Amino acid sequence: MVGEELLEADLHFVAAIKWRHSRINVDCGGEFIRTFPGRAAPDEHWTPHADLGDAASATTEDDQVDEVEPNLAFTWEAIERRVMTPPEISYLRGPQRATRPRRRLARQAPHPERLAAVNELALEFYQDRYRGSWAQPYLAGRFGADITDDPDIRPGYAPAGWTSLVAHLHRHGVNNDELLASGLAVTASTGRLIDRFRDRAVFPIVHDQQVLGFVGRRHPDATDLDHAGPKYLNTAETLLFHKRAQLFVAGARRLDAGGIPVVVEGPTDAIAVTRASQGRYVGVAPLGTNLTSEQATQLRRYGADLIIATDADVAGQVAAHRDYWILTPQLLQPRYAALPDGSDPAELLATGSAPQLVDALDQARPLADVLMDERLTNLPPVEAALAAAPVIAAQPVDTWEPSVLAVADRIGLDPDIIRSSVTSFIRAWNNDPARVANLQLDLASQVRDRLTAVANTRRWELLANEIDPRLVADPDWPQLAAAFQDADPRWLRVTETIAVALEEGPLSPDLPAADLASRLKWLSHPEPFSDPVAPMALAAPDGPQIPERQYLDRGPMSP
Repeated sequence: MVGEELLEADLHFVAAIKWRHSRINVDCGGEFIRTFPGRAAPDEHWTPHADLGDAASATTEDDQVDEVEPNLAFTWEAIERRVMTPPEISYLRGPQRATRPRRRLARQAPHPERLAAVNELALEFYQDRYRGSWAQPYLAGRFGADITDDPDIRPGYAPAGWTSLVAHLHRHGVNNDELLASGLAVTASTGRLIDRFRDRAVFPIVHDQQVLGFVGRRHPDATDLDHAGPKYLNTAETLLFHKRAQLFVAGARRLDAGGIPVVVEGPTDAIAVTRASQGRYVGVAPLGTNLTSEQATQLRRYGADLIIATDADVAGQVAAHRDYWILTPQLLQPRYAALPDGSDPAELLATGSAPQLVDALDQARPLADVLMDERLTNLPPVEAALAAAPVIAAQPVDTWEPSVLAVADRIGLDPDIIRSSVTSFIRAWNNDPARVANLQLDLASQVRDRLTAVANTRRWELLANEIDPRLVADPDWPQLAAAFQDADPRWLRVTETIAVALEEGPLSPDLPAADLASRLKWLSHPEPFSDPVAPMALAAPDGPQIPERQYLDRGPMSP
């Protein structure tokens, strides 16, 4: 009897799944579903703008709204997601580029274990030359302490001589083929071998306790004009080292002991994270590239609990957004540490703000929330809902429904409308997560433009408050901030230019931002042969008209 009841319950459960799946097919359009399993991302066979736009004005009684019980939402999609495994690396963007060269290197190079041994000899040489070099006090200043004997970092110094390392390794039985194959030497125009790293602080790149290569930081006083090479120089492509596949890890043994990986932008930031937290967090950094899918597979071995702590500027924020779409196909759910504006981990450590850095890491929140907040803040409601849908789709099952409700509450749309949009992206993600992620990566420039606009607006808020506290609160403030930004590259002293504009008299009491923006526009782009006597008016819908001042010709502006 009990068995029959269980069987009946199972049949009811299967019937519920079939019913929900049939409703999903109706909701999202037959053509899109009929392409399963070769389903494309929603943008090819689906018009979400139209769906969301119509639904935004619909009532709950309209037939357009598919009302479902929240506890049945996403049932079939959740079952698919829970059994998903990370995609093969070949699905993801970029890694194939190194395959052919590495096969060629494998045919020509000495045995990998021999190359690792040569790299270890080179590291011992660099470490021996570190004491007394400029690198020792320089790095001590950057990290707030001497790191000479730090076993997690093992810093070294590559002397300025042309053949210091080459000669040393020759004496230890390393031949020219091994020097070239390890990437430690290059062939000069004269035909002889010279050191690749010269006059640089160097750090080893270690994986599974093997030294795969090095990253070298040039002298801080050197510039591009000195022909000193790039600021950071990596080992050349070798059988052991491929920069798109390797990460700089500031303390691999601490990761193995349970340290939380923190993805940052460069080696010094990675070291700063590890030292500031005493190994509770471990800095990891890509090597001269954006984070790659190959590097994401390395991070996967340390679990899903990782943090992104990129620099607190527009470039760092865009990098964090990009990292989300690299990591989530690997079933990783990164968090984001918001650093103080304009700072980076290495700077915080150098300026004695290590507690502030650790506090930001302790308070890291889901990166998905950061992405959704950006879209919901900087896009119109319908566009924001559509842009948030793939972010939700890339999250774990348990977050789908709470995220749908949060977005619906934020923008004032019916949750069923958001749920329908999210469902389509979930299906596409379940079928091919890398393809959906790559489509989102292609939108990174749009994210950068929005974040740049926000940063420019914040930049001018302080100045605007000094001029007139009403400006920032004015609905036309974004346009005025854009006018400030337009003036910035044209004039060296923007404040003086604003002072000239204010000589025309008090700002409009009703539309002060629009008034000042019009004055700046005239000063920036005066119309030739304009009649100073005939006033014009700025159109202000449903509001007062702002007469344009009768500007006088003051002659050319001085910088």
